[in-house]
Amino acid sequence: MANNDAIRWNHRYLTNEYRNIRHPRSLLYQAKPFLPHSGIALDVACGLGTNARYLIQNGLNVIGVDISLVALQQARRNYPKFELICADMENIYFPNAYFDVIINFYYLQRSLWSSFRKWLKPGGLLIIETLKREMREIKPEICVDFLLSPNELQLAFADLDILYYQEGWTSQSTTHPRCIASLIARKPV
Repeated sequence: MANNDAIRWNHRYLTNEYRNIRHPRSLLYQAKPFLPHSGIALDVACGLGTNARYLIQNGLNVIGVDISLVALQQARRNYPKFELICADMENIYFPNAYFDVIINFYYLQRSLWSSFRKWLKPGGLLIIETLKREMREIKPEICVDFLLSPNELQLAFADLDILYYQEGWTSQSTTHPRCIASLIARKPV
């Protein structure tokens, strides 16, 4: 499965589909007041690295993980101060309490949620944004396994201090509206 995912994502990054991504996700701008000024961040499924660039500019060292070698090669060219790992997130190890920040945009792997808790330092920040099931109204081909149910993200991280949570439709400069859930949460000290 991981090999098929790598092939699919490499193909996507070789096309023009992702070449116009120049700005970090707007949720990162909202998270700025909560971001530490130093430390280590993990960018899960980092793609071309635009979100990591924002974290680097705000003083963090960033480790980006993605299954697409093509994306990581482009990220390396654009952002050389970025540590990159080509791997399937399901088969990666990080020490407990290692990261000050973990960001996860538009990659839903529920089995990683317990790892996020372990990998975050006490007081660490978790930022997640991904699609909800309502997306099937406009894109019925999306597999329901990769879409959140109502309040699922909020309930999954209810043990963290939730600093920001929102669900709903948005048109964040994409070609079509998206129904998303957005979370900024802090691991209790």
